[in-house]
Amino acid sequence: MRTNKLNGPKTCDSVTQKTEFRKWHGKCFSKRNRAETTGSINRPSRANDIKNNRGHRMANNIQEAKLTGFAAYLPVVADDCINSYRAAYDQNRKRVYSLAFWMTDNELVAEELLADTFRRAFSMSDAPSPEAIDRAFLNQVRESVILGTLTLECGIATEILNVRGNTKRVHLERAVVQLPATERLIYLMHDGENYSHSHIAPMLGISEGESRYGLHQARLRIRELVSAMAF
Repeated sequence: MRTNKLNGPKTCDSVTQKTEFRKWHGKCFSKRNRAETTGSINRPSRANDIKNNRGHRMANNIQEAKLTGFAAYLPVVADDCINSYRAAYDQNRKRVYSLAFWMTDNELVAEELLADTFRRAFSMSDAPSPEAIDRAFLNQVRESVILGTLTLECGIATEILNVRGNTKRVHLERAVVQLPATERLIYLMHDGENYSHSHIAPMLGISEGESRYGLHQARLRIRELVSAMAF
């Protein structure tokens, strides 16, 4: 027994507590059953169902309209782009791959450089010019090496070596790939692709005089390397 300050003594036995608890639990259980029967628990309203269905129908109608409106236009655009890409690729791929191979000395890396070059070129234009493709190639090369700096300073030859009769192609190939990057590109573009110095110099960011000097140094260095390999 405990004493209530306001109402005096108050009894609270276990039987009374159990009885009150059962009444409260029965009321809650009855409310839950009625709610489940009427479908008011975790069930969206009919207004939401109508709204969602209307949204789905609208999205489907918009999608169908887009497909219907562009169905006749997209194939033509796709064919034109593919033909344009193919023409630019076929016209320039041999030159770009040749330059890529001599700059990397690896067939797999050269193929990756070739693909990256055309991806860059096609991202700028649907029909890039050969000069634009060359610039895209040089931008890709610049991501791995520094271009525009001449480093070769070959000395004056002190003796004449006749290497024509003993020169092998493999020696020339090994000599080319040993050139510094800028001199190598000048040599490949001028002697390999027949580019003029007025065309090479702006792409490499050097003057025409530097382009001529770089070509001269590249030829001297190739002669030195081939001579060392031949004898």
